[in-house]
Amino acid sequence: MTTKLITGERSDKMSEIFERYLSLVLCGALLVIIWPVLAKTHKVQSVIATTTPASGSPLLFKTVTSGRACSETCVVIEASLTNTSSEDVAIDTVGMRYEINIRKFIDSPTGGSVQTMTKRGDYGPGQYNNSTYRVLKAGETYSTTLNFPLTDKFFRGKGSYKITFTYGQFREYVFQGAKLFKGTVESKALDFSVVACSSKEAKKSSRDCK
Repeated sequence: MTTKLITGERSDKMSEIFERYLSLVLCGALLVIIWPVLAKTHKVQSVIATTTPASGSPLLFKTVTSGRACSETCVVIEASLTNTSSEDVAIDTVGMRYEINIRKFIDSPTGGSVQTMTKRGDYGPGQYNNSTYRVLKAGETYSTTLNFPLTDKFFRGKGSYKITFTYGQFREYVFQGAKLFKGTVESKALDFSVVACSSKEAKKSSRDCK
């Protein structure tokens, strides 16, 4: 009786070990089958998580300046609007002067300071004019010169400046089959300095400002 009982216990243990071994083998086989699917799913989820939404504006506003202007004249800005979309877009050229923001940085022994000036150059509510509208095809650019006067006392004394232009237009309108862009687009800030120029340089700068 004792011998048979021991043999039975050993048989039970062998059966248990075999079942565990079989379970491990089956789990391993299942993992080999589903692992590529899991890896692919994780990869897709990672791409979606890191995707950055595109900007809603179809316009790119660029500005360039020489970085130096004669006092009492103006700073000359070469400005351009580019249609970065795949469809025609109408613009209002006056809107390129919708808002102009200038910051003046003054250094001093105590640490310096920053002053700001904001100007508006749009028509104002209800004073739209079709003669200032342009249609930009996909990838097309409109370029112009924007002159900002430096006659205000804000530009006197030592200091360095940053100027930013904001294009703005808020009319719901279709011009020559193209929808007029409604909203604002800001240019990058440009650095410039105001210096005392010779009479010849000042005369030339005054002509450029007209």
